Amino acid sequence: EDEAVNDKADEAMNEAADVGTEDESVNEAADAETEDTAASDSFAPYGHGIGDRLPDFTAKCLDGSTFTLSDNTGKITVIHLWATYSKDSIEGLRELDAFCRKQGDKVAAIAVHNHYSSGKAAEYAKDIDIPVAIDNGDEEIFRLTGGSMMLPRTVILNGSGEVIYNSKRLLTREQLEDLFRDK
Repeated sequence: EDEAVNDKADEAMNEAADVGTEDESVNEAADAETEDTAASDSFAPYGHGIGDRLPDFTAKCLDGSTFTLSDNTGKITVIHLWATYSKDSIEGLRELDAFCRKQGDKVAAIAVHNHYSSGKAAEYAKDIDIPVAIDNGDEEIFRLTGGSMMLPRTVILNGSGEVIYNSKRLLTREQLEDLFRDK
């Protein structure tokens, strides 16, 4: 089942990255959906598959702030699941942070470290500008996004909170830029 979600996610990313003249880019599609749903919620079913609406959550961040998913309605949101034991997770954290610095307020993001090996998370996140949280003891955010201990996992939501990408692989800054580039 997880592989099917990943296959669909990879297809969605490839389609978004290969947008032609007849299609909208990810940003244009998100902008259009935001206009249509700004006053109302998505009617998509809850889940973590492509097209599903991710359930709302609130995470306490390492800097003492909180990140609530629903506070970012209208923005494309990137959720990066990571752990210090995964070299690709750490690299993905840095790549996402660099991408978000360039995008500014156009994109919301959070990096969520698993709760089991969180001892050095703050050390790795000290120079990161995006919110960084440790998942709770129930691994709530990992469960909501379909995450596992195979990391990194990147989940991207459109402005309505619907999953448009969910895959367990490293996304570089260039891949993120390609995914979000206006065509």
